[in-house]
Amino acid sequence: SNPFKWLYALVLILISSILLLIISNKVIVAASFISLFAFAFLANTKKVISILALISGVLIAIAIYSPNLNGKITNLFTIKKEHNAAISQQEVRDNLSNCTSKLLPDAGFFGYGIGDAKEELLNCYKEIDSDLEALRFNTHNQYISIVLISGFLGLLLFVMFLLFNIVRSLNFKNYTAVVFIIFFTIVMFSENILERHDGVVPFAFILYLLLSFNYSHRRDNQIKPTSLFQAVES
Repeated sequence: SNPFKWLYALVLILISSILLLIISNKVIVAASFISLFAFAFLANTKKVISILALISGVLIAIAIYSPNLNGKITNLFTIKKEHNAAISQQEVRDNLSNCTSKLLPDAGFFGYGIGDAKEELLNCYKEIDSDLEALRFNTHNQYISIVLISGFLGLLLFVMFLLFNIVRSLNFKNYTAVVFIIFFTIVMFSENILERHDGVVPFAFILYLLLSFNYSHRRDNQIKPTSLFQAVES
């Protein structure tokens, strides 16, 4: 109801979105906007949905008509070797696709194991004479990595874990937890979040902090979208 608060929120969202667009990779940008729209939809906030759509349109226009920003976006996945020879995004995709297609069938139901999975991937890079072997490049897809490590059984259990917590959080209207899971499930298509210390620790800590609301409230006292922020303020 306070127009100044709306203006303040809009400025913050716009600035944060532009910074996110500049410094982050494409998947994280997409995951952020999908998560924001999901939160607005779940909370049934039509005004926020309209504002997000407007901001998205503005950012897309900026990206299209700004050559510098457009070039930065299209080259986000370019990586370099030690002697600064550029490896194109297409080369990275082709090499990853080549090796994962060879390794996934042999991973089977139980996978190669935690230590052996990375060695199998590096050996594959070496066989196809890929520069990714020297860079010790990972799969850049958490789901594929899970299959290589623990097989399709591990992937099934992980997906069931995510779906269970999404459904349970929806039952309690714990939209913050739902959106958090949605964000990371999208990001995991391009990053091995669970295999990095600075990825798995924040993911596990924040996720279980948000999921704790599901177990601390009864069904007749369902969580509101603002419960987390009210708890922090108190």
